[in-house]
Amino acid sequence: MIAAAVTSPLYLVPCPIGPDARLDVLSVHLSPAVTKRIAGFRTAEQRNQTILGRALLALAVADAGHPNLDLASLGIRGDGGPCVPEDYGGSISHTEGVVGALARRGVSLGLDLEHRRSGMEKLSYLSPAQPCLHQENSCDCTLREWVAREAVAKAAAAPLEDVLKAPMRNAVVYFRGGLPVHTFDVSDDVLASVAGRNLIARPTAIWLTLSHLLERLQSQCNRARQR
Repeated sequence: MIAAAVTSPLYLVPCPIGPDARLDVLSVHLSPAVTKRIAGFRTAEQRNQTILGRALLALAVADAGHPNLDLASLGIRGDGGPCVPEDYGGSISHTEGVVGALARRGVSLGLDLEHRRSGMEKLSYLSPAQPCLHQENSCDCTLREWVAREAVAKAAAAPLEDVLKAPMRNAVVYFRGGLPVHTFDVSDDVLASVAGRNLIARPTAIWLTLSHLLERLQSQCNRARQR
């Protein structure tokens, strides 16, 4: 199916650290599950990351071919990943100061973003939520390998600890038959990795300002209403 090859750009937006009234406006359109998650966050930055992630994903799903844009439909799956419309795959990631998302029709995708820090080129696995430096454990890998395996875990909706055990050769992680991965720089200090079946070319990275993102969302909503 030709449509299955259509991947949205990798959309990226800087994430405000503190409260932002423009994001408050977006938050009222989120699904109840996402709203509940946001209510449990301790910091404005966590809240902003979640709101921006859903906004970018909505834009990406529309670019991948979905005719309607509805933030409320982008809830939370049982494994914690974002819900997307039937027959679409999408993924969200965030790291210090930036949020990203992309989508594709017909095939699941995984995205991971990591911020480079001084000396942070070698990681040791402690838990799915806690990669740490210089610890004795079962999996040591470079930062580039780490983001690749994170992306594969998301694409396969699998535990990261299982993916970390899989062999990786020539930008393919051999987990559940093998998943191609594209790992690349999106800025001087942010590394991205995108994984998905039949992912031949890496997606184009497009940086948006928050104002531009809101304009794009409004434009997409207006077009959807006119159909």
